[in-house]
Amino acid sequence: MKLNVKVALKSLLVTVLSLFAVVGVLNAATTIGENITTAGTLAVTGASTFTGSIGAINLTTGSSTGLVKVNSLRVGPNSTESPTVSGMVFGTCNFKTDETLDISLTTASTTYLVCGDATGVLSGDKVFVQATSSLPVNVFVIAASSTAADTISLRLGIASGTVSTGLISVNFWAVR
Repeated sequence: MKLNVKVALKSLLVTVLSLFAVVGVLNAATTIGENITTAGTLAVTGASTFTGSIGAINLTTGSSTGLVKVNSLRVGPNSTESPTVSGMVFGTCNFKTDETLDISLTTASTTYLVCGDATGVLSGDKVFVQATSSLPVNVFVIAASSTAADTISLRLGIASGTVSTGLISVNFWAVR
């Protein structure tokens, strides 16, 4: 039997090119080594891992009003040990009080104020507050908590002197 070199080289070339095409298609289906740009929505099904730096993430809702609702969010390297965030809300809460806090210079005192317009806050949420300029001088926030829906309780301290509280507003962020 006579071996035709030309036919053998063609067969070898077709086989090698076919192998590269199959490997290229299979590899592209599982791993992409380049940047991905999309003008539409990127949907990922199943577990996803991001390595390296992640650029700016912009989240939007379909409505300019209302709350963003998610099932859960877990941040951290170990998914079984990292706490889960199942919701978060933020806003401004107004504490209307006509209390006068009278503290002698030798003893410090505290008082509790309750705000009932913290929309979206649930009992047991972890509440973080930031005082605004409405907080009187010598008054400081000791603690914030929520034990009822739409309610934040503030524990205020006063360093010294007499302070008429009036209207106190705080910015809040609550996480569950």
